[in-house]
Amino acid sequence: MDFEKTTGIPNVEELAPGLKVAFEYWLEIKGERDCPKWSDFDWLRLPADTIPWCAVVDVHEDPVDFVYRFWGTARASLQHADYTGKSIKTVKPASMAEKIWDEYMEIARSGTPIHYRTTAQTDDDNDAVSYNFIRLPFGDGGRVTQILALGMHEESNIKLIQNFYGQP
Repeated sequence: MDFEKTTGIPNVEELAPGLKVAFEYWLEIKGERDCPKWSDFDWLRLPADTIPWCAVVDVHEDPVDFVYRFWGTARASLQHADYTGKSIKTVKPASMAEKIWDEYMEIARSGTPIHYRTTAQTDDDNDAVSYNFIRLPFGDGGRVTQILALGMHEESNIKLIQNFYGQP
């Protein structure tokens, strides 16, 4: 899969409804701090239809790694895998793992939320899908300890994306 992406700090006006609610909630619990603590987060504040599209990683420092604490059921269905308890290094295909690693590293270093707009070529027939993700840092004492990722896909793209990830 080839990726083209643009990134930036989320602009509330440009976010899809589910992403917008999550980002506004993150801003609310962040307050004046650089980022909120994970213990401040309440899943019940997110729209129910967004939770299956969420993933949460714990950020490890020595050695550096990102391990999934939570992997939503919609993601599991889409990617034919549940990565709960696993490193992002295990995500298939490897090109996706590398992309995600780079994005998490960017957030762990900067401590800022990021909105990713990605266009991906999914096969040799030049079928492309575009999707939006937000990745929101949580932490304490100037260190990012968790990252919440949320991206919802258009229903019309689901089959194409599932084919990219292969059969279960």
